[in-house]
This record gives sequence, C-alpha cells and structure tokens, in this order.
Amino acid sequence: MIETQRHLDGNAVAGLLAQVFNADMTSAMCTCGTCGNTSPLAMAMVYPGGPAHVLRCAVCDSVVMKMAELPGRIVLEASGVMRMQFSDAS
Repeated sequence: MIETQRHLDGNAVAGLLAQVFNADMTSAMCTCGTCGNTSPLAMAMVYPGGPAHVLRCAVCDSVVMKMAELPGRIVLEASGVMRMQFSDAS
C-alpha cells in the first residue's frame, strides 16, 4: 500500500452495507482478525477507487473487508473480521 494514499472512514460504504444487511452497519462492532481490536465499522479506513472498496483496521492496517459493486450484485469478502456484533434495533 502507498503511504500517501488517502482513505475515508467506514461511513463511506454505509449505503452498500445497508443494501447487503438491510440495516445501518456503521455502528456494528467489528473485531480485527489480526490484532483483535474491536471498534465500530465506521472507524475502519476505506480505500475506494479500485475494483473493490478495501476496508482496513484503523489500528494495525490489516485488510478486514472488501466490497465490490458489480452489475446486479454486491460482493462482500470479510475474512479479516473475527467477529461482528450488531445492536438490537428494536
């Protein structure tokens, strides 16, 4: 990764995540599979502009998730997330 590459926060992919999960996922607590840090998904560093949005851990910079919007579908790969906790929205 290039050090000077600009990133956004996890709110940048809120719309795509809402399409997949049918809920606001920015407050979901995600645990990084590399360093064990747990923080809201909104804190992830999002690198857009490639074939997929790449979400990295804000602490250790490991890739936690990749999302691609393709014709007629959204592809989500979250192999870097050890655990995701969702709040009860009721």
